[in-house]
Amino acid sequence: MSDDLGDSGAAGGVSPLRKKISAVVLLVLLVVLGIEVRASLGHSMTMKAMKEKAPEGVFEDKVLLSDVKSLLSLAPSESVVREGEVEVEHRFGWLSLLRPVLGKPESAIYVVASKTDPAYVVRYGSEPPSASELAPRPVGEESGDSMTGEGGSAPGGPGGPGGPGGHDAVDASPGDGQADGGERRRPVLDDDADSSETPEETPEEPAPAEPAPTK
Repeated sequence: MSDDLGDSGAAGGVSPLRKKISAVVLLVLLVVLGIEVRASLGHSMTMKAMKEKAPEGVFEDKVLLSDVKSLLSLAPSESVVREGEVEVEHRFGWLSLLRPVLGKPESAIYVVASKTDPAYVVRYGSEPPSASELAPRPVGEESGDSMTGEGGSAPGGPGGPGGPGGHDAVDASPGDGQADGGERRRPVLDDDADSSETPEETPEEPAPAEPAPTK
């Protein structure tokens, strides 16, 4: 009977269930491979097209954001990463399934454009720019620090000169009880002045008697 089972298994070949599982696994691998190839090709083709426009990553001439979007290949997804006072950072990325698993970032291009209408592209790169690289706030806006003094409080305010709790500046001179060397000297009182003008009298000692002449 065992020989009959072996003959039937060999004659039937691979079971239909195993064939289905193999087909599904192969299909998944092909999909993942296609996604990765699309991400790699899209990123490389887009970077090549942008380097032809701006090799150093900075657009010196005014280039519209819509014109830069026409250089993108294989339909990347678009999102706004950060928004500054006068600039906006756009991210154009291609989906990847293996790179996040391997601990690597997805293929993406970061484009910084102005907030004008229409928007002009300033620069681009494969790495996201830091917060300091975005354009700062326009000059001319007053800050709260300019209204305060050096010590952190406004003149006339609490703790400042002339305000509640403050002290007016007093010029110290050597005659006001402070010596030239920085030592504090006790002010002279009236009693001390009188005592210094009349010195204390000391009793006079009697002169020694002269010896009597001898005969």
